[in-house]
Amino acid sequence: MNRTNFGILSLFLSLLLSCSSVTEELVSLKTEAAPRIPVNFQINLSEEILPLSGTKAMPTLTVPEPTSKAGEGESSDTDPSTPDIATTEYYQYLEYIVYKDDSSTPLKRTQFHYQTGDVTNGITASVVDSLLPGNYHFCFLAHSDRNISFSAQTATFQKVGDTFHHYEKMNIQEGAKVSEIFTLKRIVGRIEFVSTDRVAENLASLQINVENYPYAIDLTTGIGLSCDSDSQYSQEDVFTEEQRGQTRQTHSFFSFQPAAGEQLLIHLTATDQNGQTTRVREEITSSPTWNHIIRYTGVLYTPKVSEDAFTIEIEKEWNTAIQDTDIGK
Repeated sequence: MNRTNFGILSLFLSLLLSCSSVTEELVSLKTEAAPRIPVNFQINLSEEILPLSGTKAMPTLTVPEPTSKAGEGESSDTDPSTPDIATTEYYQYLEYIVYKDDSSTPLKRTQFHYQTGDVTNGITASVVDSLLPGNYHFCFLAHSDRNISFSAQTATFQKVGDTFHHYEKMNIQEGAKVSEIFTLKRIVGRIEFVSTDRVAENLASLQINVENYPYAIDLTTGIGLSCDSDSQYSQEDVFTEEQRGQTRQTHSFFSFQPAAGEQLLIHLTATDQNGQTTRVREEITSSPTWNHIIRYTGVLYTPKVSEDAFTIEIEKEWNTAIQDTDIGK
């Protein structure tokens, strides 16, 4: 992981006891004689960067390895796939969810919220709790969606940004001293479209529409849940004056890894300032994978020219050089 990404991770992961938290006790516990056992979890994010998975090109081109967005000279103020999430607070929330071994209903759920002024030089989050002896399942989820919702072992997002996850089963015994370190893994992939043609002066935007888009995940696995026919994602990238005349423009979005056997179905539509469609690319199938970038490179904006097209020229004047051929009687 480069220093830029590591610094961004550090910003969120300095969650300590000074951070605000909201705890929701979801299951009433009967008073038991056994004393509660203090537990202390140190949470890290994985620094592992996996290679590109299934990098594709339209047409075949040499594709460079991805670099961080900030390193490419792009603004680090917003995340292009979730524009209402600021990347300076890229990981705003850490969810801590506890289940009893025999129940899919959370025993408790705590949300730690990053706040300005809570930043330290630490790169780990501390979660301190106390539990009765027993078998438990723990889920840790780092994300930036302020409108996330939970139901049993499912989390549903309104906006999917960079997301990290860990699920752990543990037996807590009476008299034990529990202090564990867990590493959260990235559970989103990123789909990129990179243009080989230039942004025309009258080009207005590129619309990305995705079918079969998973907004929800199984908290036990981090895998996206099966989508219904209405599960769609839309994104419009509006071009700036600085982009006009430029090539190699990147359009990207995050996605959870779909359930086994499912794929995203992506449609791209370029539109000019008069509202006219200049280029359509339809039914691009893709299977995002955890911590991987799938990049498609090709013509995105320029009107398609048929391979059967040909030019016809008509002479306005009769040619005076006439060839007289005798075809016989």
